[in-house]
Amino acid sequence: MRIIPTILFLFLSISSIAQSRFPGMFLVSFTDKNNSPFSINQPHDFLSERAIARRTKFNIAITEQDLPVNKSYIDSLAYYGAKAQFASKWLNAVLIQMDDSLKMEALKNLSFIDSTQYLAPVKNNKKRKKKSKARLADVEMEFQYETPIDYGESEAQLRMIGIPELHKKYLGKGIQIAVLDNGFRGMNKMSVFNGLFDSGQILGVKDFANPGGDVFSAGNHGTYVMTTMAAFEPGVLVGTAPAANYWLIHTEDNNFEYPVEEFNWAAGAEFADSVGADIITSSLIYSLFDDTLLNHTHQQLDGKTAIISRAAQMATQKGILVYNSAGNDALKSWHTIAFPADAKDVMTVGAVDIYGKHAAFSSVGLSDSLPIKPNVVAVGQGVKSMSPNTGKIVSINGTSFSNPTIAGATAVLLEANPKATPAEIRQAIQQSATLALSPDSVLGYGIPNFTLANIILNRYYQSGDYTFPDESFIIMPNPFVNSFQILYNLLDSETVKLQIFDVSGKLLHEDSSLPTSIGLHLWKVSAAEELSQGLFIIVLQIGGKKYSRKIVKK
Repeated sequence: MRIIPTILFLFLSISSIAQSRFPGMFLVSFTDKNNSPFSINQPHDFLSERAIARRTKFNIAITEQDLPVNKSYIDSLAYYGAKAQFASKWLNAVLIQMDDSLKMEALKNLSFIDSTQYLAPVKNNKKRKKKSKARLADVEMEFQYETPIDYGESEAQLRMIGIPELHKKYLGKGIQIAVLDNGFRGMNKMSVFNGLFDSGQILGVKDFANPGGDVFSAGNHGTYVMTTMAAFEPGVLVGTAPAANYWLIHTEDNNFEYPVEEFNWAAGAEFADSVGADIITSSLIYSLFDDTLLNHTHQQLDGKTAIISRAAQMATQKGILVYNSAGNDALKSWHTIAFPADAKDVMTVGAVDIYGKHAAFSSVGLSDSLPIKPNVVAVGQGVKSMSPNTGKIVSINGTSFSNPTIAGATAVLLEANPKATPAEIRQAIQQSATLALSPDSVLGYGIPNFTLANIILNRYYQSGDYTFPDESFIIMPNPFVNSFQILYNLLDSETVKLQIFDVSGKLLHEDSSLPTSIGLHLWKVSAAEELSQGLFIIVLQIGGKKYSRKIVKK
């Protein structure tokens, strides 16, 4: 007999929850794009020349997914009191504000509505900032610099990933990076970005979290992110891609944590695609929300479930290289990567300290899943940055900063290898990393070396007789902790022998089983783990020539 009041209580509870979500923000998904005024045969009506060129370059078809959402469908929602915010063509959906639950129920019955999903309560926009008065140059000036670059406080974090060697010729010029974040407060007033604004490298700004707002008055997380890529004040701070062009996109709401921010992100990624960005970097991660009923679960970490993960994967399918931080939850109950870091082709970046050791906070991957996550790592503990508040150099922590470091380095790699596909870029970066032969769920493929990644790509796109910077062989990493690899290139089939000596000249190890065929070879030195800490001499004999290098085991 108690079952009836129990059911009644449940019904009242569910009804109460439903009512509490009005007024609210809802995602309305449509069934189709029928009767669209746009055509895939006329892509210039909805995509920029750069976006079309990217698809052409990588042989990516323009499909119905690229068509804008049917405007007649969106307009029809107004009859039910819906206030449309912005749409997602990839998800074929629109974000609306709905104040009345009964009208919402009526709206759901429309034949072209596939589904609806509650994303957030309505926020107070009374304090909306005025439209941004960004420092956008009318005429782009040539980015100028002198070599060698004095990296100042940035040197250690850049040398760890092998960027200085590439910076002798490439700084990311001509590459467009879209940065999705919580705002860029104070960035337009910082000395490390003077050249960026004066050279016209800020191509534009867009605010999805607070439409019409000023991205330079929002959060400052994105400002710190930008210092790792775009800063250029020699002797003080230098980023990985100071000559790249940037789109600044505000998607993260600083007032709450709700799934609507995932939709903001999707819209931001679509905007980045439409303007022709080559790279998207996002130091945002989602898992748990202010409304616990909306929380994600670990079972959803499949790259196909969360709105943001679906959008991220779709962006990669448009030929964009997408980078996302792994998250800082390793010491928290969530522990693992979150969303959109689970998307298959997103490059997920974890963090290490300046000595190359795993940063304790850096989220780990799922040990039994593929693909390997995180993909790679970079310095994320003790990152040198500049405070937008004081203008002073500070040390900051988080995968939020290791991620854009790698994204910026990728822009340099893209400039150096314009024919390389996104898949080839990702593969070369992973192959260049310290754990390339034994990736795990903590560091992924390890710390990449972009000089080495460039050599790997040269193997595919240049003459095959690529000359190393020192015309011998490369050791990675150096110093090392447990293992290291050597990279060498054979122009002819020759005998190859590896020897390891201590500083007194005593032979500790000899190996004649290295590959001898023509081409580029990456060889893991098996004896590395047996060596004690200290300085050693590596000798590589190729045919009748000997090359030697010093290496340190920490």
